[in-house]
Amino acid sequence: MAASERGQAFMTLLAHINALPAQSGLPALECLTESVIDLPECEAALRAVLQTPLAAHAQVALDVMEQAEKSGLGALSPQVHLLVLVIHRLPLPECMNVISEVAAQQPGPRARAVALLYHHALVREGDDFRNSSYASVTKKLAWSVIGWDVLPHLAELSVNLPFAHMRFDVHRLLADACSKLYRDGMSEQERMAAHDITASVLLRLTNALSQQPRETRFEAAWKVAEQAKSLDPERHRQVILAIRSQANAITPRSAEFRTWCDERIETLSRTCGRLGEAFAFLVGMQADARWPRTIRLAVPRQADPGLLTRRLAANLPCADAPLPV
Repeated sequence: MAASERGQAFMTLLAHINALPAQSGLPALECLTESVIDLPECEAALRAVLQTPLAAHAQVALDVMEQAEKSGLGALSPQVHLLVLVIHRLPLPECMNVISEVAAQQPGPRARAVALLYHHALVREGDDFRNSSYASVTKKLAWSVIGWDVLPHLAELSVNLPFAHMRFDVHRLLADACSKLYRDGMSEQERMAAHDITASVLLRLTNALSQQPRETRFEAAWKVAEQAKSLDPERHRQVILAIRSQANAITPRSAEFRTWCDERIETLSRTCGRLGEAFAFLVGMQADARWPRTIRLAVPRQADPGLLTRRLAANLPCADAPLPV
């Protein structure tokens, strides 16, 4: 069927389904919802589905509702049940508006509600969980600025995943997604925002290290430490400090890993100290009339410490000790 005809056929089917009694209409609506990804106007079709009377029926997508009740993360609205059926396959950012609209109707921050939708879709997959599907979602969220603030909530929710292998895979994929936040030609403001999100994701993943399978904790910690290298020295140091606080869980190499963390923290602390001295010097230079006016004007009067220290950090050596192998 041609693309132009698929949309019309979809709307015709939707009208017929909504004329059916709930017993037969609900299963048909669920099947139709899962087909929206094949339509050229995916967002419009999904919005039409979610606005139908059957979409508000308490028994729609019953398996999603039952899984949500078992999770202990709170009840979901019927429209959310339908969205969970298909959310991990929706194109982003094209469908982010309708996802946000549904999320806005849930309690709590919008970003957490969006993360809950993806989380429940992941739980629904169970043993059929596919790395490629979740990797695609996290990459799309990272590439879409309006999806950035969803990533820390996904990291926080990852501890509630039912299977150990799933928790480790999601840990790894979320750490990888942080690298997708950065791109050539970013403004300083965008780079600072990317640093904030990256640090937030990595700190949440670090706090959940003890929930990882024992045999994968070293690799999980290593993944976080590697990704932290993209951060400025102060945020980098905060992540390594957090990893060190979890060193007891990284058995049987706790002592070795703690020593490595101490060495990194010392190096990063020295770097941060030198950056602080350099920043204080630049600020003091503004008020020092002995410096030529042209040089003093080169330093903004409302200097952003983060911006200046990042620029300075690019020119300061910071030894990067390898992780123990």
